[in-house]
Amino acid sequence: MKNKGFTIFESTVVLLVSTIVLGAIFGLISLNKNFYEFQKTKLLLAENLRLAQDLSFKKIEVNINNSTSTVCGIGILISKSNYLGIVYATSGENVDCYKIASDTPGEFNFTNKSPNLYFAKNAQIITDRNNPLIVFEELKDYEIRYSTGNAPNSFNSSSIMFLHPYGDPLIYVDNNKIDFANKFNLILTKNQDNATISITNAGQIISE
Repeated sequence: MKNKGFTIFESTVVLLVSTIVLGAIFGLISLNKNFYEFQKTKLLLAENLRLAQDLSFKKIEVNINNSTSTVCGIGILISKSNYLGIVYATSGENVDCYKIASDTPGEFNFTNKSPNLYFAKNAQIITDRNNPLIVFEELKDYEIRYSTGNAPNSFNSSSIMFLHPYGDPLIYVDNNKIDFANKFNLILTKNQDNATISITNAGQIISE
């Protein structure tokens, strides 16, 4: 009996089916990778916000130009392309950080000025603008919006500060102080993925 091999048509069909199956597999791998990267970015931002808040609970003093200053606020400055760890400190005796925040809240607004103190990845307070905690994570590919319960709004920059010693949030968006009754929501979007990081007025940070 003579053996018969695959015809050209049969070989073409097998190749076509194999291509479709491999394409589906690689597509699924790509989707899973994109989802993983998205979740990583969301969780990292939430964890860095918690790190800033944890640092705000501590009494920290820094030496600036041979003068001792008390750290009153630690937070994150978010732009369209990255975010970095920022610090507000002031000199004087018996510094009352909450009184400063109440009387002159604009001192904690870094959407319209450059910080002169930062916190680094090792949670140290530094003056070196070249080595702060700074995360790019290709944020230029993300859409980041905020809301306080209404429709989401786009923004150029937002400074989220946590006040010493209780860690309450003081938030500015594009030079405007944000007062919110319940939650301030950061909404991250990339392709079909969406996530929300909420900061309550009591300072609780929730990642969803």
